[in-house]
Amino acid sequence: MPAAANITANITNVSGATLPSGAEVGAAGIIVALVLIIGLPILMFVFGFIWNALFALFYNYIVTRVAKIQLDFGQITGSLHELKHIPVLPTALAIALVFTLLGLISGILSGNYGEFILYRKIVGIFGKDYVFTNVYLDNKNTDHTEVDVIALSNHGIYVFEMKNYSGYIYGSEKDQYWTQVLNKYSKHKFYNPLRQNYAHIKAIEKYLELNENEIIPVVVFSNNSKLSKINVKKENHIIQIKDLNRLINSNAKSDFIDIPVIRRKEISVKLIERSNMPQEIKNKHIEQVTNLQEKTLLE
Repeated sequence: MPAAANITANITNVSGATLPSGAEVGAAGIIVALVLIIGLPILMFVFGFIWNALFALFYNYIVTRVAKIQLDFGQITGSLHELKHIPVLPTALAIALVFTLLGLISGILSGNYGEFILYRKIVGIFGKDYVFTNVYLDNKNTDHTEVDVIALSNHGIYVFEMKNYSGYIYGSEKDQYWTQVLNKYSKHKFYNPLRQNYAHIKAIEKYLELNENEIIPVVVFSNNSKLSKINVKKENHIIQIKDLNRLINSNAKSDFIDIPVIRRKEISVKLIERSNMPQEIKNKHIEQVTNLQEKTLLE
């Protein structure tokens, strides 16, 4: 039996690394359990508190300052009062407006969070000096087009378009708009990300004087999305964040393209010039994109 115990204690996996002992696994399990039991309720409380505080702030401001709704209270006895009358329609409109504002804030934060997670992961792979975010390049339909993330590698220039969407995603290469479906009551259309990234690619080709085969376009969705309903060719690279390492490792094995360090540094200098754009240009870009989308929907 002692011999068997020694054999078990020294078993190694195929990579040659010793497997963790039972004590180590148990300790890790305890840590995870403590995080779930203590940390998760705290996070839920913090986010719940922030959400309710924002709701109260918006509601009280809109109701009293904008809508000027007056609630009718009647005295029961002493310091006790009862609410006798609520103006239904103005109150309902005020509540709807509050939820709309909170939804917009949530959407903005959600999108930025997705880009941040993507950025952190890409920096871990390529290094900070070779990753650029929010790059503004000259465009055809608007003054500029904004590229979410560009990463430079020896085997190609990655152009990432981040879509922090959950639920089922429906779409094909030919569709002008794709659809996000959370449930049968909640559907959202968004512009075909392949077309969106194609405009980015053409702008990058022109600005950096690159060949088409030197650019690797990638559309990245959140890990909460379901992409089985998307009908596109494999080379279009529609992935979830969790598949990023596998895609890059697969591309790195190809020796078809070789971009030397000197050239990557030259490209970096040009991209830095387009990464720190004035706020006026950013605001104008948002306005032009919004107008273009509205015009497209009306056609």
